[in-house]
Amino acid sequence: MGELLTLQVGHCGCQLGLQFWNELRLANNLSLSGHSTSAPDSRLFTESLSSHYSPNSLFIDTCPDTLTKMQHSDLGRFLSPFLTGSSSTSNQFGVGYFDQQLLMDQLSFELRKRSEKCDKLKQFQIIQALGGGTGSGTGSKIVEMISENYQCDIKCCQVFPQSGFCLQSPNNCVLGVSKCLDCQMVWFDNQQLFSQYRSKNGMELVNGFITQSITQQLFTNKQQIQLETNNVNGQQIQLVQAKTNETNENDNQRKMRGEKEEVSQMQNKVRDLLQTQLDQFQIIKQLNVRKYSHAEETAEMYDEAFDKVQNVIQQYQDIHNIAESQ
Repeated sequence: MGELLTLQVGHCGCQLGLQFWNELRLANNLSLSGHSTSAPDSRLFTESLSSHYSPNSLFIDTCPDTLTKMQHSDLGRFLSPFLTGSSSTSNQFGVGYFDQQLLMDQLSFELRKRSEKCDKLKQFQIIQALGGGTGSGTGSKIVEMISENYQCDIKCCQVFPQSGFCLQSPNNCVLGVSKCLDCQMVWFDNQQLFSQYRSKNGMELVNGFITQSITQQLFTNKQQIQLETNNVNGQQIQLVQAKTNETNENDNQRKMRGEKEEVSQMQNKVRDLLQTQLDQFQIIKQLNVRKYSHAEETAEMYDEAFDKVQNVIQQYQDIHNIAESQ
């Protein structure tokens, strides 16, 4: 088995995973039956005794309806297994985090089975969106389980919600981020991406940009430089954004400014992205927390999440202040 195991979590995560693995399948000359004329990337695919290759991946969602069409498609058969719960989380972090024990037991079994066959597993990659209850809640639970049971790096590719996605999305996002701060995080801002790709097929373009970005990072070390320069107290955070026309027009100026200023701008964007979610989080917490499931269980989580994310924002602000004073 390869070095990397990818988990797609929630509706958005699974949709992205579908496109992500199809691109990798085509790049590695694999048929839908899993056969190839040449050996594919051993980090990503596992070979069976019958020279059949399968992706090192698991598709996970709490709602079975989401994965049914995927599972019974030609590509779905290539990508199996799919692990599902019994019902939707209704966009609530608490439901995704607390109510999925059966799903977590299935996942624990699958991970143990796969890890026993592997002598060089190095990293778990989790593709998730933070606006809904499964990507944020169940995704957080999965991160905790992996951290407790496996001595591997965890890389979380996370999609931040658009404004107005759902009432609870800022809560879900802040809670989800707070649970993953010890991981390597790659963030995609849906608000910025949809503003950039304004067209009838905007969703397709956004998904394409995200999956291509995740794929490219598998085959280049460039992002590691960005992560190291954007490392705040051990937290590795990379914000990936689509280039605007203005950015393209000023590429030469950007090069002249140098990498240091580019990193500073990215740090400010990370800070602002978190601050936007945290501001909405505070308002919605005060107005609505009592109306949602697991309000009592998540009460302490809310306070802890706020403090953790506020601390990250403050660290980035301190860096900005120091840079401004020099």
